[in-house]
Amino acid sequence: MKRTRTSSLLVAVLGVSAVCGLALGEWTEPVPVTELNTEYVDYTPFLSFDGLTLYFSRAFTNSFYYARIFEATRQEPFGPFTSVSEVLKSNHQHVLSPWVSPDNLRMYYHNQIDSQNRWLLKVSERASVNDPWPPGMDLSELNQLGKIHKPVLTADELIILFASYDIIGGQGGYDIWMATRPHRNSPFGQVTNLAEINTTENDGDPFISHDGLTLYFQSNRNGPSQIFRATRESLIQPFGIAEHLSSFDTPGGQSGQPCISSDGTAFYFVGVINGQPCDIYVAYLIEDPYEIAIIRIEDAIAGEVEVVERIDAALQQEWSAYEAIEQWLETGDYGDFYKGDIVTAKQKIHSAIQHEGQQSIGALDKSVEKLKDALSALGREPEPPASNQRILALGGLEWTEPVPLTEVNSELAEEWTPFLSFDGLTLYFTRVRSDTFYYGRIFEATRQEPYGPFTSVKELDGTLNSSPGHVISPWVSPDNLRMYYYTESSGWVLKVTERASDNSPWPIGTNISELNALGNRHQTPRLTADELTIFFCSYNMQDGYGGYDIWMATRPDRYSPFGEVTNLSEINTASSDHAPFVSPDGLTLYFDSDRNGSYQLFRATRGSLNEPFGNIEHLSFFDTPEYTSIHPCISSDGTVLYFMRQLGDDRQSRDLWVSYLIEDPYQIAVIRIKDAIAQKIKALEKVDAALTQKWRAYEAIEQLLESGDYGNLYKGDIVTAKQRIHSSIQHEEQSKKAIDRSIEKLKDALAALGL
Repeated sequence: MKRTRTSSLLVAVLGVSAVCGLALGEWTEPVPVTELNTEYVDYTPFLSFDGLTLYFSRAFTNSFYYARIFEATRQEPFGPFTSVSEVLKSNHQHVLSPWVSPDNLRMYYHNQIDSQNRWLLKVSERASVNDPWPPGMDLSELNQLGKIHKPVLTADELIILFASYDIIGGQGGYDIWMATRPHRNSPFGQVTNLAEINTTENDGDPFISHDGLTLYFQSNRNGPSQIFRATRESLIQPFGIAEHLSSFDTPGGQSGQPCISSDGTAFYFVGVINGQPCDIYVAYLIEDPYEIAIIRIEDAIAGEVEVVERIDAALQQEWSAYEAIEQWLETGDYGDFYKGDIVTAKQKIHSAIQHEGQQSIGALDKSVEKLKDALSALGREPEPPASNQRILALGGLEWTEPVPLTEVNSELAEEWTPFLSFDGLTLYFTRVRSDTFYYGRIFEATRQEPYGPFTSVKELDGTLNSSPGHVISPWVSPDNLRMYYYTESSGWVLKVTERASDNSPWPIGTNISELNALGNRHQTPRLTADELTIFFCSYNMQDGYGGYDIWMATRPDRYSPFGEVTNLSEINTASSDHAPFVSPDGLTLYFDSDRNGSYQLFRATRGSLNEPFGNIEHLSFFDTPEYTSIHPCISSDGTVLYFMRQLGDDRQSRDLWVSYLIEDPYQIAVIRIKDAIAQKIKALEKVDAALTQKWRAYEAIEQLLESGDYGNLYKGDIVTAKQRIHSSIQHEEQSKKAIDRSIEKLKDALAALGL
């Protein structure tokens, strides 16, 4: 979401029926509602019917954990919110997802009781708009159906929609359900699954227009959570085909919990870049063809930049493949291949590089220049391009494609924080939110030999997991006698436990008090093999850089307290830098960070224990597109990498994955050629998207010319802009052909290598 516009926007104040025309106009670039967002979790927005109060939920703050409902008020619609205050809470329970009646007297909301694993819909009623909100009463006729949440209603309060993942008759994952009643004092009945909307993925967080004819909702049917819309002609008809509202996508993250104002001109939703707290965003409707043309041209330029980034990444892979084949030729060991075939593969790769470097990139550069000329002709100066940072490979080595640890992962729980024992025979990890328990517990998976499959998975013996709250993030000493971990209850506390032998159960640990005294939000303790240096991350500790920071402490021997606590300033950023994992010798540090948007894995090295870390590398091979890769763990011999990958919006998509080191130049060349092809296919997708934006901009310019209302512009300048856009389209088509040709050359290279 990088667009900015400096001219005033024509905000169309339409009737409610105009909400159905969402796809016909354009929306301002979504921006965070800064006057109410905090560093914590702000979500589930609802704008009152008069537009003066935004109700929302806030959770996981320094002063309280469970979600509470807040309100932000303002003096007039579309103005800034000037006051934020708490309005409803429930001790040790989440209170969230408010929907408030047109008269501001009744609030429907969702009450989540973690300790009992219950999700309930409630309604609170007050005597006047100046009275406080009392605790609500259960909507028992609905709550008996299962775990349900996110209630929204029509203005007459006769139709309610909500989401649930366990009501009998669902489509799979979260589903949206609807119930009706004849008048407001009656119980809801006629509960219906919206089968025309729901998929086997997660479809939830509905929001319905006050007349009941337009439905907004979030779904991960395309991968990340996105916002959709569906309409119907009358209350007795089903909703039609769902439309993806791509204007509200959050690049590198997820969008959800939509709320549209009663007049259809303001759209609130929650956006989250993976790993960061939720924030509330807003966009406003515009219809001016000039502004629409500007938006579409800027979108096309942004699309071109993404294409160039993809092609640049592909070029890096191609040169790496070229170098691997040269290395292979130098060895003289060709296996079952003829030297001529290997030379042919090398030539095809070089030809692909030429098509990309000389033709595709050149055509794209010209295409972008033409779009910038079009903006200039329309009186807008394009923004300077963002810097293009190249991705470094993992030490020049290659890894097998990560695969899930199917013998360890459970479909009914999350798996976090892997740690492989020094002998490679035991994988310790955390399991969270299973079908039988909520708070995290530490498990172990064992096997008979390194690299073999794990054959036994069980919760740790002993009292360690009986601690209140989460028990997370094990690190175990080389002799398998000491475990460092952290617990999360009233605070996040580092602990260590010791057992008598490697067959003994694990007792509850003792606090590492000298470190816990520094703050109450410490996580992921990881040590060097001699246990003299500890790394951990902490949230907003004094002298930190913001978010999570990685810290280091040392001690002279294993029986002494840790001291010399140091912020790794050479690693940490203003973003969250998290989950350190250090090699046994203390010279290589792996960690995750959201400095690029979503959480990704990184590595840093140093020459000795007295030096700072440097050479920070983004380990892009382990990225999870649209989602997160976190909690790295590398085996003591450096040949196996475990990490946690999240592939969807639901928590059960958090699983452990593994990758193995490879060094065969043939395999490296094949991997890099395939990666280059994949990058180019993605580049072609971006090219098609950019072409769509350009044609839409071209049509908007034609519409502006037909209107005869040019404002402060000359007709000749508008015609010039139209011509430049058309020229950009021609260059883009040339680039597309060059990319297609380069893909064919790479396929020829694979064929020469027997694939």
